[in-house]
Amino acid sequence: PLLTPLQQAVSSERYLPLGINAGWVACPPDVRAITSMMSAGILDVAFIYTEDAVMQAASSSQVRIIGTLAEDTRAWGLHLPANLASPAFRGEVVDERAVAVPQGVSARIAAWLLAEGVGAPLRSSRLYAFEKLQEARQAMTTGRVWMALWETARSGRLVASGEWLRYREVVPPWPSILVVASREALRSKPAAIRRFMEKGAEVCEEFKQQTTHIALSRLFDWPLERAGAWLASARWVCSCVVERSTLTGPLECLRQMGLLSEERCHDPLRLLARDLCALEDSMSISMHSSMSFNECGDGEGDFSPPQDLDELTGRQAFATPPCDRRAGGAAATEEDCEPTSAELVHCAPVPAG
Repeated sequence: PLLTPLQQAVSSERYLPLGINAGWVACPPDVRAITSMMSAGILDVAFIYTEDAVMQAASSSQVRIIGTLAEDTRAWGLHLPANLASPAFRGEVVDERAVAVPQGVSARIAAWLLAEGVGAPLRSSRLYAFEKLQEARQAMTTGRVWMALWETARSGRLVASGEWLRYREVVPPWPSILVVASREALRSKPAAIRRFMEKGAEVCEEFKQQTTHIALSRLFDWPLERAGAWLASARWVCSCVVERSTLTGPLECLRQMGLLSEERCHDPLRLLARDLCALEDSMSISMHSSMSFNECGDGEGDFSPPQDLDELTGRQAFATPPCDRRAGGAAATEEDCEPTSAELVHCAPVPAG
């Protein structure tokens, strides 16, 4: 949903008067494939989950971070099947340490943070990535996995229906989505990219001021109460400024997880397009002291998972799947409208004549 104002602005050609011919496309779920497309000059600018953006900018010289989309964070929940008679609790699980997660390095970092912050409940060495929530739901129902670590914004309906029990929550203390650009685009069309970001801030502010919770409810098939609460809490900035902690937090996690070497993590400034994006120093806070860890459940009937799981040692970074938005402005389901790291904007000057 955070990308909706920009998607609508591109679709309605609001960038043409600025001399920018922008196209909005959905890309493959593999962020590394997106990086390759940017390196080949097929794509110029991408909105990517912060953890993926940091990972790619630190790993590739062809991608640089150019700004922050919004200040909104992402909450992750560790879920168990609420039905204790499910296969997961009848001893029929293929792997008792199997945990379902969405594709993307973001989920692996959330799992690591949760294990570090609250201890044993998620010290699992086997995280199984699924492209869709429905696939993870089916895997838990059939006993392929015994827990699911998923964004609370997406798993809410399963918790509300009583199918899943949310056992723990963790909220990483950094914005959820960053904006990246290819080195070639930054070299050949920096003015167009800058104007795109400046206009983006304007259209996001207009969206927040002019969109009603009723319209938002219809667009995403949300209850009115949820639509109103989300709209009131959304904090777009679309700014060519990134806080230092937004980079150092994920970098430290990736380093400790063994996904990035020490030399790639020591200087966050090297991840930025320095001629376009500014690094803003934020108050120095211990990552874990600023993290939010919550126990969930309703008390007496809560289930406590075993405490003797292995240390988390995940090594593979995945990308977040693209959002499957409906054509023609039709209402979409909650899962259809999940935020995405794979929706890209291609910025190019309008040809003369």
